Amino acid sequence: MREGRSTKWRRAGLCLLLMGLAAAGARAQAPAAADEAVITQMQELVRQSRHEQAYALGRANEGLLGHPVFDLYYGIAALHTGVPGEAVFALERHVAQQPSRLGHFMLGKGYFVLGEDLRAKEEFEDLLATGKDPDEAAVIWQYLDNIWWREGRYRPVGRFYAEVGVGSSDNINAGLPAGPVAGIPGLNVLEGSTYEREADTQTHAALGVNGRYPFLPGWVAYGGLHARGRWNQTGTNQQFDSTDASAEAGVELAKGRHLYRLGLDHRQSSIDGQRFLDVASVTGDWHYRPDQFHRWGASLAYSDLNYHSINYQRRKDGTGGTVTTDGSLRDSALTQASVNWSYFFVHPWAPMWVNELIVGRERNDAGRSDLSRNMTGLKSQLAFRPASRWLLVLNAGFMRSSYRAPYGPNLPHRQDSLWNAGLTVQYRLAREWTLQGEWARQWQRSNVDWHDHTRSEVFAKLRYEFK
Repeated sequence: MREGRSTKWRRAGLCLLLMGLAAAGARAQAPAAADEAVITQMQELVRQSRHEQAYALGRANEGLLGHPVFDLYYGIAALHTGVPGEAVFALERHVAQQPSRLGHFMLGKGYFVLGEDLRAKEEFEDLLATGKDPDEAAVIWQYLDNIWWREGRYRPVGRFYAEVGVGSSDNINAGLPAGPVAGIPGLNVLEGSTYEREADTQTHAALGVNGRYPFLPGWVAYGGLHARGRWNQTGTNQQFDSTDASAEAGVELAKGRHLYRLGLDHRQSSIDGQRFLDVASVTGDWHYRPDQFHRWGASLAYSDLNYHSINYQRRKDGTGGTVTTDGSLRDSALTQASVNWSYFFVHPWAPMWVNELIVGRERNDAGRSDLSRNMTGLKSQLAFRPASRWLLVLNAGFMRSSYRAPYGPNLPHRQDSLWNAGLTVQYRLAREWTLQGEWARQWQRSNVDWHDHTRSEVFAKLRYEFK
């Protein structure tokens, strides 16, 4: 009887112990299930590009830091919310415990945002060496291109590019339709004259080199040489062929989030092989990037415009004699100031929006107020990547020119409004090769109809770039 009672009490105690263990197990399983729900929710928010909500969810569940999947998506959310330091810590933990291509890519992106270019380059190059996805490679090329340029802060870098293309313009000479010019009595554009609007097919070529050389901590010297040309295919239009050659040099200083640049450049333009215009400029720039999403800047430039006398035919067929211009009448000094703002959107297409406000004044060297003007303008550009190898750029601009004296006897002060719109579509064939299509439209409206014109251009170009 005593043994029975003893066995009964032992069995009761064992049952109580098992019940306690079961309860403890249930309590342990409940948080695990809740943790998985949080991680799943964070994954969905990141996949929907709702990064701020994902980051807030992660901050509310910091006890999960150290879980490899949680660290991956928390790092992605933090990176796209503007907290790259936290993102890198989380992603480093992820790749240490559970390496993944997505984790290494995001870690490289985090290093890039923080300016740790050597670490970013190592991550991206490792991915290139082990990957087979051409779309992934195209995205990595973009980051490596940017890193290459930034490496100029601590080692010499340089590049060479060459570009060829073919296209068409419906107004190669900024001409007017044949007939009377409204507002200027007695002025007519004759059929076949050089001033008559002319369209043609054109070939295009460009090449150049540029580079950067660091010479003191934070200080970089830069320079470049560039040349381009457009040639018309119709023989009588070859007098409108144009070429440009330019050289640039300067220094820049990076100090914290600020970048200062002072540069000189010279551009020489020719028409039909005749030197037409030389522009020598000095420019000072300031850029400030408070975070990975915004960038502010300002610029001040002074340019000396030196025109040269050239000869051209009165008529496109070569008859009617030759006219020689007096270039010195147009020599001038141009001062321009601008402010700009850029915003980088958090979106799978990585949109970037750039806006610039410009004011300027051109003063004729000969003191002619009818050739001197005040200018105000606005430029806007939106670039985005709908797919890894594609880049689309939309741009628009406006410039208002107000001349400071009447255009002539019984004529008003000249007022011009120049509008521009354009679209560039770029496809990256390989790391060095790019195929590009361009469309551009220009409208100039003036109260002096002699200066009214419109122009549309379409070009296809192939570019090679070697670094």
